[in-house]
Amino acid sequence: MAVRSQCPDRSVFLPESSKIIPVDECPVLSPLLAKTFHQLQDLARSNSLPGEVQEIEAFADSNDEKIALNIAFHEFTQAPVALHKFFRDALPQLESLLLLDQKRIASSFQGPVFSLTRQAASIFERVIFRSFR
Repeated sequence: MAVRSQCPDRSVFLPESSKIIPVDECPVLSPLLAKTFHQLQDLARSNSLPGEVQEIEAFADSNDEKIALNIAFHEFTQAPVALHKFFRDALPQLESLLLLDQKRIASSFQGPVFSLTRQAASIFERVIFRSFR
């Protein structure tokens, strides 16, 4: 989910681009991810997201029971503990959360250390969701 002040709706970056396109509905999105994106969209539209959120990556496991978020900020405007509390209160389904302060190149992680497991047919894949560099 790309977040820009001029584009608070659910949107994505085109591959290899900084161009943002809106996504109103995605028929292959898991129900839990769809619920999470709707909640995040509501927070963005009401200007309730703390600080300058620039990008949110969301991951769900195959059972659609666990959500992990990576949230990139331009800069933390609150202590990471307060940011973790905000997102946990807003998103009860949140299992793990990684926050990134891009100005200071600092991160804060909270939640159990786990990788999400996804299954497609007979193939199992472990997804490591801590992908910010």
